[in-house]
Amino acid sequence: MPSHFDTLRRTFISLFRSKPEVNVTTTLPATFHAWRTLLSAQNRFLNLVLSSQKAARREKFISMAFIRAQGTSMFVAVYAMLRQLQFFNETDRAILEAPFQRLRAHLNRLLAATPASSCAELVLPMDKVCAALTCSVGTKMAFLGEIRSKIPDVRVPDGFVVTAAGFHLFLNQSDLRGEINRRLQALEVQDVVDMFRVSSDLQMLIINARLPEQLEEAILSAYRALEYRAGLRGVRVAVRSSAVGEDSMETSFAGQYRTELNVSEDLLFMAYKEVVASKYALTAISYRLSLGLKDEDLPMCVGCMVMEDAAAGGAMYTQDPTSSDTKTLYVDAVHGLNKAVADGYVSPDHWEVAKHPEPVIQATTIRSKDKKFACFLSEEGATLISVPAAQRLRPTLTSEQVLSLCRVGMALERHFLCPLDIHWSMSKEGVLSILQARPLKTVVAKHATQETRTVEAAETLAKGGQTASPGIAGGPAYIVRSNIDMFQFPEGGVLVARGPNPSWSALLPRASAVVTEHGGGIFGHLANIAREFGIPALFDVPEALSRIQPGMTVLVDASRQLVQRVEGQILEPRTLHHWGTLVGSPVHQALTEVLDVVAHPSSANPLVPRLDPDKLSSLTDIAQAANLLAAEHLIQAVTTNLTPKVLDVSQPIDWWILDLDAPEPPITSSARRRPPLRISVSEHFLLKGIWSAIAQYPWTTFAKTPRRTSLDRLLRRLGYGSRHVLTSPWPRLFLIADNLLHLYLRVNAGLFIIQAQSGKTPSERCVALHWQWPPRRRPNRDWLESFKDAMVGHGFHIDTLEDGVFSWTSGDNHEDIAAKLALAGNMVGKAIQWRTNRDVPKIVES
Repeated sequence: MPSHFDTLRRTFISLFRSKPEVNVTTTLPATFHAWRTLLSAQNRFLNLVLSSQKAARREKFISMAFIRAQGTSMFVAVYAMLRQLQFFNETDRAILEAPFQRLRAHLNRLLAATPASSCAELVLPMDKVCAALTCSVGTKMAFLGEIRSKIPDVRVPDGFVVTAAGFHLFLNQSDLRGEINRRLQALEVQDVVDMFRVSSDLQMLIINARLPEQLEEAILSAYRALEYRAGLRGVRVAVRSSAVGEDSMETSFAGQYRTELNVSEDLLFMAYKEVVASKYALTAISYRLSLGLKDEDLPMCVGCMVMEDAAAGGAMYTQDPTSSDTKTLYVDAVHGLNKAVADGYVSPDHWEVAKHPEPVIQATTIRSKDKKFACFLSEEGATLISVPAAQRLRPTLTSEQVLSLCRVGMALERHFLCPLDIHWSMSKEGVLSILQARPLKTVVAKHATQETRTVEAAETLAKGGQTASPGIAGGPAYIVRSNIDMFQFPEGGVLVARGPNPSWSALLPRASAVVTEHGGGIFGHLANIAREFGIPALFDVPEALSRIQPGMTVLVDASRQLVQRVEGQILEPRTLHHWGTLVGSPVHQALTEVLDVVAHPSSANPLVPRLDPDKLSSLTDIAQAANLLAAEHLIQAVTTNLTPKVLDVSQPIDWWILDLDAPEPPITSSARRRPPLRISVSEHFLLKGIWSAIAQYPWTTFAKTPRRTSLDRLLRRLGYGSRHVLTSPWPRLFLIADNLLHLYLRVNAGLFIIQAQSGKTPSERCVALHWQWPPRRRPNRDWLESFKDAMVGHGFHIDTLEDGVFSWTSGDNHEDIAAKLALAGNMVGKAIQWRTNRDVPKIVES
C-alpha cells in the first residue's frame, strides 16, 4: 500500500501536468450534436429504468416479453451513449466497454430461456415415463407414468408422450418461436380485445405451420407401436395437454389447455398442433400473466392415450379443497365421459366418503343428469347427447363402485404423499381407469369479512348452492353469456353466468367473485382456478340469472352460500389478483434480477476518486460515467472556444449560459475585453421553469464559489482523488438547446447537475438531479430522509448513496417537465441552504 508521502508526491506532480487534450477534431456544431444525442440516449435509459421500477412495485402489468424488451432497450440506449462518447474520447469509451460487455453477458444469462430438458427423445412410450422426467413430459403424464410403473394394480390407459424436445423442435424448425415472442412483446395485457386478437393469431400461426418431418415420423412410429400393443388397427386416442407446470400444486392450469378426444390416425398431427396452439389460448395467456409465469419455461408436451369407452366418468378429491378436513373423500360422477363434470355441463351425482381404515359412505346426492358426452367411431371427437328420461335420476355408480374408487384414491394419496385431484372413467364392464392425478390445492376460508357501507337494508337475492371457492367479496354484477360479453367485463365486477364454462377463467384476474346458476360444483375447472386466485365462487345457485340484475352492487358470501344486494359501494373490494400476487412469482423475480444489473448505482459520481471499471456494478453506473466524461470533455472544449452569455437577472452573482443552438464565435483578444452578452430568462421555457425556483434563494449568502487557490485545489484532490471533475471558469453554467437544459453548479455544498429534456415522445421527457456532496460532509439522516420524501412525493425516483444522490423522473408534457424542473431547482436551493444554515432540521416545502 502506498504511503501518505507517496500519495502527496504524486498529487503535487499532477498539479503541474498538462490537462489531457480533448479529442474534438470536428466542428463545434457536430460536438454539440454528439452531446445532445448522448443525453437523449441517457434520458431514454432513465425512463426505461423508471417504468421497470414501477412494474416491480406492481404499478404495471408485466410479462417476460416486457422484461426482455425493457432489458434489451436499456442496453441499446447505453450502447448509444458509448458510441457518442467515442466521438469525444476513444480511451474513455474503451474503459467503459469492458464493464458494459460484462453486464450485458450477465443480463443475457438472466433472460435466457430455461434450457431444454435432458431427455432428447422426441416421443416416449408410457412405459418409459416416470416422475423423474417431469421436465420432459409434463406433470400430468409424469404422474400417470409413475402410477403405471409403481402401482401396477391401478389401471392407466396405454399411450405415448410427445416430449418437450419435440415441442422445441417444432417451434424452432418452423421459425415460430421468434414470431411468437414478437407478438407477445407487443401485447396490450390489460386490453381483452387485443389479447383475444393476439391469442387467435398465435393459435392459427401454430395450426397452419408444418410439423418437422423428423417429428412426424416419431409420432407415427409411436402410434404404430400403440396399435400393436392395443391389438387394434386404427385405435382412437385422446390427445391431452401435459405442459411443464400444468397440474402442479400451485399452478393447475385447469381447463386452460385443449384436449382432443376420439382422434383417428388421419387427424393425429392436426390434433397435436391444436393442443400445442392452446398454449396461447386467451385463458392460458391470461393465467400465465396473472401468476407471473415465464412462457418459455412451460413447453407444451402432449400425451396420446388409448380412448376409453366410458359408461361413467368424473372426478375425486382425496380431501375437501375448501376446508381443513383431511378425513373425507369427495366423488362426483356423470353418465358418459368425465368432460361433463370438468367443464360444468351438468350437475353431477355426489358422494362424501369417510376414509377410516376402510372407506365408508357418509352422504349421497343423486341429481338429474340430462346430458352426457359420448364417442362414436363414425365421427371424431366427443358428442354431447341427451340422456333418456328414465336414466337421468339413476345413480351413476353403485355403492361398491364408489368404495372401490375411493380405495384407489387413498392408495394414490399414500404414494404421492399429498391430497390429489383425480379424474377417472369406468367402462360398461366396471373396469376403472385413471386419466389424471394431480396435486390438489386447498383453500381454507378466513373468518374476516369484507367491510361494506352501513346500509338501512340488505336484500338477500339468492341462497344455497355449492361453495366452489370460499370467501366474501362484492362489486357490480355483470352477466356473461358469450365471448362478446367478455370484452366489456368491468374491473372488479362479479361474474354471473349460467354455468362454470372454463372459458370464463380468462376473466378471473379482473373479477371479484363468481356466481353460476348450475353445474360443476367444487370439481370443475373454473372452481379450481377460482381457488388458485383466491376468488369467492358460488355455483349451482337457484335462479341466479333472474334474481341478479346487471349493474346491481352485490356481496357474494360463498362460505355461507349467500348473495346479497348492497346499497352503495363496497369500501374495501378484494385486491384483484393480477396486482396482488406477482411479487415472488418467476416473472417478478426475473424483473428484480434485471434491475439489480441495470438500476442500482454504486456511486453518485463513478469518476471519483478515479474511474475504475471493476467498480462499475450496474448499467446506471456506466450511463452516469459516460454522461460525466462527455460533459467534462465538452466543457473543456467550450471553455477554450466559446464565450458564454450571462443570464439577465437581478442577482449579485453571474449565471453563465451557452446556447448550443446559437453559439458565440471563438474567443479573441478583443472579445475578452468586451462585456459578455446577456440573455433573458423568458427566451427558453425550461430555463424559465428552473429559474422560478432558483430565484427564491439568497445566493450571495450561501452559494459562494469554492476557492480556487493552489492549496485549495491540492486539498480537494486529496479529498476527491486524482481526478477533478467538471472544472471550468464558470461554476454556475447553463447549457441550453431547443428542448434541453443542463445546469452545472459547483458550490461549497458540492457538485449539482440538473438535466432536463422535453422531447416529442415520452421517452424523451426526463428530469434528473445529481448531487455529489464533498467527502465526509454527508447530510444527517433526518434531513436526508425529508429530502428523499419530498422528491419521491413528486414522482421522482431517488438513489441515496454514500457520496450523493441521483434522482430522476419522467413527464407527461412540456408543462409537466417545466414544473418538475422547478422542483429540482427548489431542492438544490434547499440543499445549499441547509449546508449553510444547520439550524434548518428538515425540508419544509414552500
